[in-house]
Amino acid sequence: MTSEQQKRVLVTGGTGLVGSAIKYVIENESNKKNQNEEYFFISSSECDLRNREQTEALFKKYQPTHVIHLAALVGGLFRNLSRNLDFFRDNMQINDNILYVAYQTGVKKVISCLSTCIFPDKTTYPIDETMIHNGAPHDSNFGYSYAKRMIDVLNKGYAVQHNVHYTSIIPTNVFGPNDNFNIEDGHVLPGLIHKCYLAKKNNTPLIIWGSGKPLRQFIYSYDLARLCLWVLREYDSIEPIILSVGEEDEVSIKEAAEAVVKGMDFQGEVKYDTTKADGQFKKTASNKKLRSYLPDFKFTPFEEAIKYTCDCILIIISTLLYIICLFLSDTWFIIKQNTNNETIIYFQSKNICLNGKDNKFCIEPYLPINQCNEYDLIPWTIRCSRKYFIFFNKTSLNICNCFQISLTNIIYRNNIFIFILLILINLITFSKYCSTKECILYYLNKYFLLILLISIISFEFYFIYIIFNDKKSIEKLYRNYFSMIQIYSTIFYSFQILIIIIHIISIIILVHE
Repeated sequence: MTSEQQKRVLVTGGTGLVGSAIKYVIENESNKKNQNEEYFFISSSECDLRNREQTEALFKKYQPTHVIHLAALVGGLFRNLSRNLDFFRDNMQINDNILYVAYQTGVKKVISCLSTCIFPDKTTYPIDETMIHNGAPHDSNFGYSYAKRMIDVLNKGYAVQHNVHYTSIIPTNVFGPNDNFNIEDGHVLPGLIHKCYLAKKNNTPLIIWGSGKPLRQFIYSYDLARLCLWVLREYDSIEPIILSVGEEDEVSIKEAAEAVVKGMDFQGEVKYDTTKADGQFKKTASNKKLRSYLPDFKFTPFEEAIKYTCDCILIIISTLLYIICLFLSDTWFIIKQNTNNETIIYFQSKNICLNGKDNKFCIEPYLPINQCNEYDLIPWTIRCSRKYFIFFNKTSLNICNCFQISLTNIIYRNNIFIFILLILINLITFSKYCSTKECILYYLNKYFLLILLISIISFEFYFIYIIFNDKKSIEKLYRNYFSMIQIYSTIFYSFQILIIIIHIISIIILVHE
C-alpha cells in the first residue's frame, strides 16, 4: 500500500519492558487503528546501535516511516553510581545514530523515550515539561540523565535546521512483566519483586535498601504502551510530554514494598538497610499536559498492576520448573476444567523433588498455597508428597499441595531419553553386525529415530514458544498443550511397541547369525 497513513514502525529496545508491552497492546487492540501499521521489534542482539554502520544497515533492512526509540543502556541506582561515564558515552552514541540515520532515510516521526531523572535535582515540585534544562540532574546518575536530556536538544535541532518531526516522551518509573529483575542493575520495583521472591524461597527476611521514605510515581508498562501508541498516532508537537499517573498517586518506596509483599504473599520479616543510599528523595511530575489531551485516560490501579506483575513472574518460574520436571522425570498428567471455567492441571513427578525433601511438598518454597483449602488438598500432603497441583486463572497461578489421583483421567508420558537410547543401541548394533544396504532393521531404526527427534524437538519448542508469546491465553494454551500430549502419547505408545518388537526381532536375528 502507498497510502499516506501506512506506517512501518521500527521499535528499538523492542523486546524490553516497554517494547514487549507495546507489542502486547497492539496484538490485543480491539479497534482498527493499527490496520495500516506494521511493526518491527528490534533487540540489541540484532543491532548494536552504538555502531553507525550497523544502524544504517538496520534502517535499510526495515525501511521504517516511524520510529519508537526505546533502546538505551540502563541500570539501577547502584550501577549508575559506578558507571556514569559509560552510561553517558554509550547512550549519546545510540541516540545520535538513531536520529541521524532516521533523518538520512526520511523517517517521518521519531518518538524517543526519556526519563524523569533528566530533571534538575534542585527544583520546585511538581516538575513539568518546561523545566528540563533548569539545572543539573542528581549526581547519582548524571551520565545517563545528561545523555537522555540531550535527546531534547537533538529533537529541537533537527526541527529548526531540517524541519522534521522528532519528539520525546518522559515516563515516570515504569514496571510490569518482562522487566529487568536483576537486583544489582534493575530498577526499584523489579528489584523488590526479585528480593521478595528470594526471601520467600529461602525463608529469610526481605532486606530493602535505603530508608523506604523516597517518593515515586510508578506507571504500569501496559498503560505506558497505550500512551506511546497515542503519541505515535495523534501527538504532533516536538515538545516532550510527561506520561505519568497523577501527583495524588505518588507512593513511597515503603508503600511500594508493601504492595510487593502483598502481591507475592510474603509472610516474613521486612527490614530496611539504611546504610544504603536513598537516591533522589522525590521526582514528583505533573501530568497536566497529558490530561489536557486525554482527560479520561484510565490508569491501572497500582496494587492491581503489582499483583499481575508478580503473578507473571510466578508463571515464568513455574513454567521453568515444569519443563525441568518434564525432562528429568517420568510424569503423570491430569487436566480438568472446573465449574468456574478455570483450567486445572495436575502432575506427579516420580523421580524429582526440587528441594530434596521427600516428606514435604517439594515446590512449596517457590510459590504460594493460599488457594488450596477450597479444594481440600492439604490432608493428602504426606501421602502424595511428590504430586503437584497447578491452578490457573486469568491473572494468578498457584502451585498447591497434592490430591488423590484418579487413574481414569491421567495422561502418562514416559522418559523419552531412555527410548532414544534404546534406538541408538539398536543402530550401533545393526551397523556392526548387519549389512546396512540390506538390513531393513537398520533403516527402520535410523529413520524412526530421526522422525522421533524432529517431532519431540518441534513439540517442545512449540510449547515454549506459545507460553512466552501469548500470556493472555494461558489457560487456552495449556488446554491445547495437554490435548496435544494426549495425541502425542498415543503415537508414542504405538512407536514404543513397534521399537520393542523390532528390538526383539533384531536380537533373534543376531543370535541365529
